[in-house]
Amino acid sequence: MEAEIIVVDNASSDDSCAMVRERFPEVKLIANVENYGFPEGNNIGVAEAKGKYLCILNPDTVVAEDTFTKIFSH
Repeated sequence: MEAEIIVVDNASSDDSCAMVRERFPEVKLIANVENYGFPEGNNIGVAEAKGKYLCILNPDTVVAEDTFTKIFSH
């Protein structure tokens, strides 16, 4: 499945941005230097999105490996 993945980081103090860059180089990472909050972070990511569909996930969301394949097969 072809997909565009955008991660918006709101000034995390851990090494999560480095981890995303290292483990997922195909992901578009927006590393904010200020914490704009979850809603504004979403708006920043949506403004960069090029796809037909959007799926905004909370940071603690876990999805099964085949979730999106199943959604688009119907």
